[in-house]
Amino acid sequence: MSRDEAAVAAWRQLRAEVWSLEGEQLNATQFEGPSLLGVGRDGAVHVLLPSEEALQGSKRFGSVSISTREWVHQGTTGQYVDMMCSEPTAEAAFAWVVSETLVAVDQGDSALSAGLRILRLMKDLFREPQDMAEEAVLGLFGEVTVLERLIGLRGEPAVSLWGAVSNRRHDFMGPHGSVEVKTTKSLDVGRVVIHGLWQGSPTGPTTLAVLQVEESPGGQSLAELVEGVLDSVTDRGSLLERLLAAGYRHDSRRAKEMRLHVVATRAWRMDDPGFPLVRYSELPVHVRDGVSELAYAVAIGSMPASARHEDFDEGLAVL
Repeated sequence: MSRDEAAVAAWRQLRAEVWSLEGEQLNATQFEGPSLLGVGRDGAVHVLLPSEEALQGSKRFGSVSISTREWVHQGTTGQYVDMMCSEPTAEAAFAWVVSETLVAVDQGDSALSAGLRILRLMKDLFREPQDMAEEAVLGLFGEVTVLERLIGLRGEPAVSLWGAVSNRRHDFMGPHGSVEVKTTKSLDVGRVVIHGLWQGSPTGPTTLAVLQVEESPGGQSLAELVEGVLDSVTDRGSLLERLLAAGYRHDSRRAKEMRLHVVATRAWRMDDPGFPLVRYSELPVHVRDGVSELAYAVAIGSMPASARHEDFDEGLAVL
């Protein structure tokens, strides 16, 4: 059981218990180390973290707030950072905040600065809780799989090549070339969608990396893949920012339940003259200036053998 799943289970157990202290507004129990989890009489869930710092008033991020308070635990009064979520449908996302805050504290950050930083980073999760679409899960599964592979090849600096936070032309852009990632459930008879004239107009060595996946009980969920990649880097904050910008939601049912297995990987040179693309440079000026929001499908079977990389990692090496 992951840390965030353990938090949700602990809140569920606290709700089921009879209040042991008459008049208490919070039923709390020890979680990890000195941290406490609690459920208020109003149903809101809390995490309490010991803190020497105090916050004036409270700060709210949608359905989540953060403040500091005194609390008596096992007869000892202490000051705690109190993060509270008042919306039941956001509790899974809040549990992820709790998990990431505890990681930051373990790495030496103070409870208050860690809580504020993680909440600012994830604040959009608490405005409108929603599930990820299947297409979004598939697409992000492919990109994070490629990122995991690049980290294995190049180390943690590979994270900076992922353009999720900057709306760059391609998914991965390096000093020497670019990689565009597409994920499909059918590699031989399928197709990939090219978005816009820019994505289909390579300006240098550009690889189209295509992953075929299938749903399988023995596969890996997007949430598990993400957690594994997060655990492999030291700067979790930079990677979290990219994941959130790419639309990842740790509270998504599909992100946790949809189990995927990579069946095959292939890579083509998009900058090959024979690769089927609508090329920006080949269009008349009035078409380039007048056409916007273009998307078109390219059949995988139409991609020429001359453009195919013999090895998938060879295609990633263009970066």
